[in-house]
Amino acid sequence: MSASFQLEAPDHFTAGAVGSPGQRVFYLQAREADTMVTL
Repeated sequence: MSASFQLEAPDHFTAGAVGSPGQRVFYLQAREADTMVTL
């Protein structure tokens, strides 16, 4: 089972991708107060 996170009102959200189409890796990062989640 994978972890689940719920941020009610994130202070910060960042999304990005690295690589060429078809071989991209996607990154998501969110922060709320002292909690930071990176996927």
